[in-house]
This record gives sequence, structure tokens and C-alpha cells, in this order.
Amino acid sequence: IQAYQKTIDLGSGQKTHFAARSALELAQYFEKMNQNEKAKTYYNKALAMKGHDYKESIDQKAKAGLSRLK
Repeated sequence: IQAYQKTIDLGSGQKTHFAARSALELAQYFEKMNQNEKAKTYYNKALAMKGHDYKESIDQKAKAGLSRLK
């Protein structure tokens, strides 16, 4: 969790996908642990990151996760 969070902190605003992917991974982890509010927070963080590689793919997965949590 700490490594993913550090990647998010350092990589937000970068052109690479690592921060967005880390947010997605944390969201999926928290979803599996039934910590739905934390999962929603990280899905939304992944969606909020702009201009990175794999934007469409990561956004699609984040939207699907949010849809599951409604």
C-alpha cells in the first residue's frame, strides 16, 4: 500500500501510467477488502489523472469498479 501511495504521490501529473495504475490497483485491493469508500476514492483518483499512457484502459476499469460499488 505504501509503495502504491508513493507512486501516486510522485507520479501524478506525469505522462506515464504508473500513478494511475497504482491508484487502480489500490482501489481494487480495497474493493476486495470490502473497504468501499477507500476503493471509490482511489477509483476516482485514477479517473482524475490526465494525459498519461493507457488512459482509456485505466479509466474503463475504474468506471467499472465504481459501477460495482453503487
